[in-house]
Amino acid sequence: MKKLLVIFALVLACAAQSVAQDNNVRHIDFTQVLNGLDGKPVMGGDAKNPTQLTLSDVAITALETPLEEDRGLTGKAKFELDDLARRVYRNKSAVLSPEDQTLLKDRIARLYGPLVVGVAWRLIDPTVK
Repeated sequence: MKKLLVIFALVLACAAQSVAQDNNVRHIDFTQVLNGLDGKPVMGGDAKNPTQLTLSDVAITALETPLEEDRGLTGKAKFELDDLARRVYRNKSAVLSPEDQTLLKDRIARLYGPLVVGVAWRLIDPTVK
């Protein structure tokens, strides 16, 4: 009986993984440190207290910072930005749909320069070119 339950659990796990792959759902480690062209961590914070910038730091700032074009957003749209931020905050295995990935990449691009965009986009979607 125990063997049957173990086999059933394995089959369910494989099926769930297959469904996730079919829907292009990705698991992303938002605790990853962003590294610059020289391979050294990109630093954030202020001059007195510099910190290594993580994908979580960049994502949260991009999602929670109001942009000029956000003035007309509905409450629902603002809630969805905050909801995504809460799902990725320091998450080692955040599940993002293709739509979430696109939204996050767009927000990062609107707020950051090329270095951070390049590194963050590659961490969010390794297939990006």
